[in-house]
Amino acid sequence: MSFDNSNKTMEKETTRRYLLANMLNAANSSQLQASHGRWFSFWQGLFKSPRTM
Repeated sequence: MSFDNSNKTMEKETTRRYLLANMLNAANSSQLQASHGRWFSFWQGLFKSPRTM
C-alpha cells in the first residue's frame, strides 16, 4: 500500500517537473524562434531539393 502511494507521488512529481520544463521551453522559444526558423527552413530546403544532399 505504501509503495503504491509513493509511486503516485513520484508520478505527480514527474508530471510537475515536466510541466515546469514545458513552461520554461515556452518562455525561451520566443527568444529562440528566429534561429529555430532558420534551421527549420534549412532542413525543409534540404528535403525539398534532394540535389543538395
